[in-house]
Amino acid sequence: MKDNFLIQGMSCAACSARLEKVLSRQDGVSRANVNLSSNRARVIYDENVISRDDILAVISRAGFTGYYQESRDIEKERELREKEIKSLKRDFIISLIFALPLFSVMFFHMAGIHVFYADARWQFAFATLVQIFGGHRFYKGAISSLRSKTFNMDVLVSMGTTAAYLYSIYNMSIANPHLYFESSAVIITLVLLGKLMEAKAKDKTNEAVDKLQSLKVDEVTVIRDGEEKTISIDELDIDDIVLVRPGERLASDGVIIEGEASINEAMITGESLPVNKTVGDAVIGSTVNGPSTFKFIVTKVGEDTTLANIIRMVDDAASSKAPVQRLADKIANIFVPAVMAIAFLTFLIYTIFKDANTGIINSISVLVIACPCSLGLATPTAIMVATCRAAQSGILIKSGEVLEANAKVDAICFDKTGTLTEGKLALTKFINTSSLSDREILRYAYSAENQSEHLISEAISSYARDKSIEYAEADEFEAIHSKGVRAKLDNKEIILSNERYFDELGINYDKALMKELLDEGATVIVMAIDRKAVSYFAIEDSLRSDSKEAIAKIKAMGIKTYMLTGDNSTVAKNVAQKLGIDEFRAELLPEDKLKAIEEIKKSCAKLAMVGDGVNDAPSLASSDVGYSVASGTDVALEASDISLLNNSIGGVARALELSRAAMKIIKENLFWAFFYNVVGIPFAILGLLTPMLAGTAMAFSSVCVVTNSLRLRYK
Repeated sequence: MKDNFLIQGMSCAACSARLEKVLSRQDGVSRANVNLSSNRARVIYDENVISRDDILAVISRAGFTGYYQESRDIEKERELREKEIKSLKRDFIISLIFALPLFSVMFFHMAGIHVFYADARWQFAFATLVQIFGGHRFYKGAISSLRSKTFNMDVLVSMGTTAAYLYSIYNMSIANPHLYFESSAVIITLVLLGKLMEAKAKDKTNEAVDKLQSLKVDEVTVIRDGEEKTISIDELDIDDIVLVRPGERLASDGVIIEGEASINEAMITGESLPVNKTVGDAVIGSTVNGPSTFKFIVTKVGEDTTLANIIRMVDDAASSKAPVQRLADKIANIFVPAVMAIAFLTFLIYTIFKDANTGIINSISVLVIACPCSLGLATPTAIMVATCRAAQSGILIKSGEVLEANAKVDAICFDKTGTLTEGKLALTKFINTSSLSDREILRYAYSAENQSEHLISEAISSYARDKSIEYAEADEFEAIHSKGVRAKLDNKEIILSNERYFDELGINYDKALMKELLDEGATVIVMAIDRKAVSYFAIEDSLRSDSKEAIAKIKAMGIKTYMLTGDNSTVAKNVAQKLGIDEFRAELLPEDKLKAIEEIKKSCAKLAMVGDGVNDAPSLASSDVGYSVASGTDVALEASDISLLNNSIGGVARALELSRAAMKIIKENLFWAFFYNVVGIPFAILGLLTPMLAGTAMAFSSVCVVTNSLRLRYK
């Protein structure tokens, strides 16, 4: 069982790591991922051991509020995000109102101006209000954290500000002039400002998913009992007839049954130009109709539609973790206790060798500068923005692990037919070498091939239909895996296959003619009647218009390219040379492709495979990163890690660019997150960083990380 939960109350990497740890330890839970950026948890569990309510109870005991999500409720998430931003804004404004007078006291003092609120009692009153109205959320989070025997950002902020506040009360009681009320108040105010800016920036990382969700249609016009009816999208059923008028957004996936259309599919496939559709063509829900009116029959509804699958895959990717994030999580788990120990030693050393005032101020600076907020945001924000940006380009990346692996790819294997080529084979030459008429030969070929679903069979059958050849039902039929077909008609054995299978069977054929046709770059099928070769079919497949450009881009990234095909060596060489592919392997059966993948993997860091057919599924699964193109089968799509929603392999180059850009951003984020802490802590220990400056730097670090991730929106 796999469920998603929306989480409220997480403030830093330690929070998400703690909740993930707590959930993972529960009996029956096999895996838990908690994402700080999206405030969501994904839990895979055995419902016979632990229930959904039990999981919600665990989340509550850990100090957080959880909401179960059967499907992603964008409105609910947006509502909670807005509520959090509003709450932070309110607390920040209240804190700012009372912190500013405290902050201004020292400037007035330096100018020799006395203000009434410089009095210790006024400072105490203002600081107390900030502690109550601004600091309540940190105390609440700290108490929950300590109850579960862990430490998070709230513990550090609470300890630091409370120490300054209580020490100031003590000094006030003994008439000591050293008061630090302004430090506690300003730190809380600055941290709230940072959290507010962080919340707003995180909100922007969810915009792409929100936009995808907004593509859904609320109402649809259907034809029922011969009448037009407007119904809710929730009432739409499979096999309903939908009427689409000019400019309308399609309600669901289906197939056109009447009329023609020019449909803008950019929001789904990334294809900028409208796509012309006619009767029999598939249409995608949430795309936009052009100037015509047409009808289509619904084939998918609800969570099975293309848009729902896109949102689900983007959601899965955003909820997953890249391996690099696990390092950050491990560090966050031990970081806060280590910082608390450093802060205590700082206080102890300064108190012994100098004075308590210096000790407490420097230790507060250590506690505040070390808050690990940015560490927890470094990876998930970048993954979320990158996968959403990819989805807008018609590329579905299944997880953070895939994104990271794809960034390391240094070799790619391409299937040929349907991937580098259009996959629409056409019979370009038919040669009859028998005494039978052309029509009689085509009748036998058509009757045998028409029962096969292979692209080559379709090319021969289509040619025969165009010639108005009469079809006859074969008495027997056998599809020979990856080799051809065998049938029986008019008590004659009909075999259509390539020269390799004919060699296996010991059937003679015209090798000179075969070589001539192969040298022209065609795939050649020989037909034999009763074990005697009688005709030759030359079949060709045109290259995709953007294949050459895409291969050039991929090679420019320093990636080695391979082509794996079941076609003959001559055809393979011809295609490889035209596209500039580095190496090719030809005449491969599915098991041979798998062996080639395993062999090539030994010589590279990460290997990707791009394919579209059933026979590519094992290779896609075996490669480090599997790509499937839109024209591929459901099996290939299921086996792949990255799905291209259009038939352009330009999407491979785009996915590689985005993956590399995302990993670069993640590394930059982790650098800055560590930089602030590693550099800031020594400065704080040495007294070169005041608590207020520490609060500013800590707040800025989180905003810096999220803003840096948002740069991916423009890649």
